[in-house]
Amino acid sequence: MGACHSTEEAVTLTTTSARHGPPPARVELSQRGPSNPQDDAVVAPVSTGPKRQDLPLPKPTTPATAQNVPFSDFKEGERDVVESILESKIHLRMAAINFKELKLQKVIGKGAFGEVIKGTYHGTPVVVKRMVRQNIDPENVRMFAEEIQLMMNLRHPNIVQFIGASWNSYSNICFVTEFLDRGDLYSVLKNPRIQLSWHHPLWGMTIDISRGMAYLHSMDPPIIHRDLKSMNILVSSSFGAKISDFGLSREKAMDDTMSVTGTPLWLPPEMIRAERYSEKADVYSFGIVLSELDTRRIPYHDVKSGTKKRMPGSALLHKVAYEHLRPSLSPHCLDSVRDLFVRCTADNPKDRPTFEAIVAELETSVQREILQRHNDSLIEADENDARIARDLGVKHVTNYVDDA
Repeated sequence: MGACHSTEEAVTLTTTSARHGPPPARVELSQRGPSNPQDDAVVAPVSTGPKRQDLPLPKPTTPATAQNVPFSDFKEGERDVVESILESKIHLRMAAINFKELKLQKVIGKGAFGEVIKGTYHGTPVVVKRMVRQNIDPENVRMFAEEIQLMMNLRHPNIVQFIGASWNSYSNICFVTEFLDRGDLYSVLKNPRIQLSWHHPLWGMTIDISRGMAYLHSMDPPIIHRDLKSMNILVSSSFGAKISDFGLSREKAMDDTMSVTGTPLWLPPEMIRAERYSEKADVYSFGIVLSELDTRRIPYHDVKSGTKKRMPGSALLHKVAYEHLRPSLSPHCLDSVRDLFVRCTADNPKDRPTFEAIVAELETSVQREILQRHNDSLIEADENDARIARDLGVKHVTNYVDDA
């Protein structure tokens, strides 16, 4: 489940090829930080989490919990849907956890199709992503089962850890992942109280994102995320980054896929044009994330129409697909980052690097430029300090120590 933006900052588009219809749409919810709720809206398809036998529902400890995390049991006929899709699959039952062992604390994000709840599992902080009951149907439950199956097999330090799933009642179809303190990358970038530079922590987060994506693409067959964006990247207290939200992810078929979904501002041109696409679609989306890291702004924030108003979404996407429109970078962007951004967002997917190549480049040319700029800034600061000291008539500090 993903995050959401205000209508000023995001556009939505449903595109589908003639060969495949689009998956059911949903508002994705990320694990959110303290950002403004109005900054939260994006469209994409569904996922969620599993069940067990009927268990007594835990009583909320406070009125606030009761208000934020309501419960209800199966209605007639609903149990058959869940059991036929989830409980009957032995491999899915391996991921099932006892819902009674989850302690739900508060809802930290929600949308039309789901909600994100902070809680604990055996004392460990977790995120519970739960499907909203009125939007649950057999197709969405099947998609939920597919996401569980995918996440069960992912193990990497830069992929959010899947803990388990529960489906003890129709209103508690959910899956559980680890909790990361800083929330999603979008919230981190928007927080003016957090100081960010390429020296620290942007370079480290970029490396983490690249390694996580390289892992997904190294699977056989490769896993295409299809919705890589700042709202689907979670950040730890030490600024480690992990890829999350695999509701749209699919294993690559022998022929490149054509079904189109995702978040419009991060969509590559070939998906907008409803052409075949490969894992290089994720590389393009990573390039758009690079622009977010560099500017701390949502992509295309400065693109206006002829009337100086924000350009309509359909017009913007047409320019992306057919006129090579790309997000702006900051005037002080690193040359190596700018070069990487240009190649990642190339119109022809074959011209985009692999994530393995991106990791190698970040560890060499980008890191060298970051260190060089950092050293230059330290030298400049020392020279400024010396000049200020001369202007004030201050002697070297050791003179005062010796005289004392």
